[in-house]
Amino acid sequence: MPWIIAITFFVLAAYVVIGSVVDLATEAHPERSPIGIGLTVSSLLVMPLLGWRKRRFGRLLANQLVLADAAETGLRASVANDRRVHIPGEADL
Repeated sequence: MPWIIAITFFVLAAYVVIGSVVDLATEAHPERSPIGIGLTVSSLLVMPLLGWRKRRFGRLLANQLVLADAAETGLRASVANDRRVHIPGEADL
């Protein structure tokens, strides 16, 4: 079953790369969205804690699937953190 999580990592990576290439090619600019900003901030606050708890639980159970899911949650937290860097600049658009 750990291969399922591996596949989701690759799908997520492909989605990010394809979306980035399309945005660069079309010179897309982010739109202002209070809901999007709120979701990003809440992800920034919740995802690291959730990833830490999943990792702790996965180690307790010695379950590789839960540990892989914890790693994916950590990846989502880093994406939210990357997004946080760009939010102040969006307010000037």
